[in-house]
Amino acid sequence: MELFPPESAANKYLSAAGRYAADRLPGLASRWGLLAVVLIAAPVMLYVGRQTAAEKFQPLEFSDKPFEAAVRSYDGPPLAAKNTPDFVKGIYVSSDTVGNPKRFGQLVDLVKRTELNAMVIDLKNGKGEISFESGDPKLRLLAAAKPPLGKLPELTAPLRAAGIYLIARLPVFQDNNLASKRPQFALKRPDGSLWRGNSGQLWVDPASIDVWKYNVALAKEAFTGGFDEIQFDYIRFPSDGD
Repeated sequence: MELFPPESAANKYLSAAGRYAADRLPGLASRWGLLAVVLIAAPVMLYVGRQTAAEKFQPLEFSDKPFEAAVRSYDGPPLAAKNTPDFVKGIYVSSDTVGNPKRFGQLVDLVKRTELNAMVIDLKNGKGEISFESGDPKLRLLAAAKPPLGKLPELTAPLRAAGIYLIARLPVFQDNNLASKRPQFALKRPDGSLWRGNSGQLWVDPASIDVWKYNVALAKEAFTGGFDEIQFDYIRFPSDGD
């Protein structure tokens, strides 16, 4: 999937039509009323109607499930969940807690015997290290020495079988691990030293396409590994510090 796919013919037409409408329609409406607006809008709507089937373009207002419209262009791998709960009632679980069998078992039991139905689980630990056993050799270089989540399918399969909706939490740009091991991606001070926030956290450059690709690769592994949803966190520029 391309990050920046070529602009479709329909989108180009709509952009031009939108600019024309913004310039001309207010004046025409005041002079000729609603009739002029309808006559101008009709060809645009007809064109778009013909393009939708070929380009698989589905405007939000016509979506059967509006909240899915934003991701309709990429349905994901076959393991994608199809039965999202109407209401998600979940608990947050750190990757270190998952690595503690006794404590994690208690939390799983809590979800099973209450109205809870979901778990939000960290894909990175507090240091920014990848917390699962990746199938990509390059990603394994940035993983914890003993990833507490282990192999994702082995973690997620019994949880999904128990009816637990799984959300992978993925901190994106606040990342001590990536910034220290790949300083070319880190935010820096004018003297070239690594920039740190008030709490000492390192950040990577939110404008780096390589950083985007790194986190997208993690998200895809989580999705194919059995997680139902990805929660991107710290997907912003830093705000606390000099």
